Amino acid sequence: MTSRLEDSWAEVQQGWISLLRRLKHLTPRGLFGRVLLIVILPVVLAQGVATYTFFSGHWETVTRRLASAIAGDSWMIVQGVERERGDPLRVSAFLEESYHGTEIRAELRPEGAMDPAPNLTPSLTRRLMAQAMRRKLEERDFWVDSQSDPELLRMQVALRGGGALMMSLPLKRLVTPSSNAFILWMLGSSLGLCAIAVLMMRNQIRPIHRLAEVVEQFGKGRDVPGYRPEGALEVRRAAVAFLLMRDRLRRQMAQRTAFLAGVSHDLRTPLTRMRLQLALLPDSQEIQDMVRDIGEMEAMVEGYLAFARDEEDEPRVYIDLAELLADLIEQENRTGGDVAWSQGAPAEPFGLTAPPRALRRCLGNLLGNAVRYGGRVRVGMQRLNQTAGDTLEVMIDDDGPGIPAEKREDVFRPFVRLDPARHGGGNGNGNGIGLGLTVARDIARRHGGEVTLGESPMGGLRATLRLPV
Repeated sequence: MTSRLEDSWAEVQQGWISLLRRLKHLTPRGLFGRVLLIVILPVVLAQGVATYTFFSGHWETVTRRLASAIAGDSWMIVQGVERERGDPLRVSAFLEESYHGTEIRAELRPEGAMDPAPNLTPSLTRRLMAQAMRRKLEERDFWVDSQSDPELLRMQVALRGGGALMMSLPLKRLVTPSSNAFILWMLGSSLGLCAIAVLMMRNQIRPIHRLAEVVEQFGKGRDVPGYRPEGALEVRRAAVAFLLMRDRLRRQMAQRTAFLAGVSHDLRTPLTRMRLQLALLPDSQEIQDMVRDIGEMEAMVEGYLAFARDEEDEPRVYIDLAELLADLIEQENRTGGDVAWSQGAPAEPFGLTAPPRALRRCLGNLLGNAVRYGGRVRVGMQRLNQTAGDTLEVMIDDDGPGIPAEKREDVFRPFVRLDPARHGGGNGNGNGIGLGLTVARDIARRHGGEVTLGESPMGGLRATLRLPV
């Protein structure tokens, strides 16, 4: 028994979880839509409950009483017509007098049967009126029409001895005016509250959108001058926290750049002195090994300096990425490389705003790395339409030995070198010191992009650079 209860409870839980998941896909994804849903949904529910209560309680009760009064007046007219039916003049006078007292205009049809009942759709007013007439007329045939004429309520009642009495009266006697006023008030207040909620929420959401835009631009290496915290207290606190974080990051970057540049510059003097001293000594194998080590150290120092220069602030300008790549391809081919476009040079411009020297160094490192470790190199470009905006993608393929998948992230670490299969420098630059891919990824990430490595259709390595427009 306990096991069955547990199984049933588990099924109920799974059903609720499945229902909540389906409802989650129907709810708005943005903050503006969700807040409006939170504000408007209770208003709509409250208005709906109030309307249902009004129609099922007050309105129906009032309509039933009005229908009972009309049925009583109609029954009085029917009895009077049957009582005076032998004298047409008295019937006519009675109907005229009844019209002035009840607003019911009656017409005696002494010959023939009743007219066929009109084919009407069910309605609450017609149902209540028919119930009231049934209680008064008992076994008599009748029909009620509240839809053929928007201003009249029509009824026909069979008379004893044959014939029928056709009656009509203003429909407003059955429908209370308060119902229309109530409906208009409910609709008007709901629309007014919704309009106020939309206007207020737009003003509250605007600072959040502005803050998100500033954060996105900062993540892409761009600055938004003149930004000031605004909006609600919580949004202002988040904006102030972001501005403080931005200032701290800038100070840290500036301090790291200055320190790196200073250390690298100071190391060049003793290295130059050592090289001069070794040049004055007699030539030997040991001297040649030391000169080679000093040359490698100088290359590392130059790499440090180049890395530090890339950290410096550089003005951003509009750059045609296709044109920049064409210039780099021509430069590599002049030095003996085999570099070409994979599908021909792009016919349209691929423009973006970026620091030109840093972007040139990023693409140059990727292209030089492919030329160094592969025989043939092919370059492709495409524009991606993503949720966060357009992105330019550059793909550089080579037919070299490639890099194992498990080591592709390692080569982005500074001064990491792979085995000799990649000629001693898996992320090398011109001197093979292991900073090329590190610098390329760092530049890409500082401007909201990314550099990844993968398999090339040419059999070697594919380096992919993505940059937001």
